[in-house]
Amino acid sequence: MECRFEFRFRFEFGFGFGFGFGFGFGFEFGFRFEFEFGFGFGFGFGFGFGFGFGFGFGFGFGFGFGFGFGFGFGF
Repeated sequence: MECRFEFRFRFEFGFGFGFGFGFGFGFEFGFRFEFEFGFGFGFGFGFGFGFGFGFGFGFGFGFGFGFGFGFGFGF
């Protein structure tokens, strides 16, 4: 009886505490970190790359085409 009680206490306490703490802390920390890092990185990289590439390509193409056409036509 004592052995079973001890096992049950250890199992419930260990499992409950371990699972509760591990899952709660891990999920909270992991989700927060992943969300903040993932969202920040994903949004920052995606927006920065997309905007930079779009602006750079648009500006480069527009400038190159305009300059080339204007210079070629004018010259």
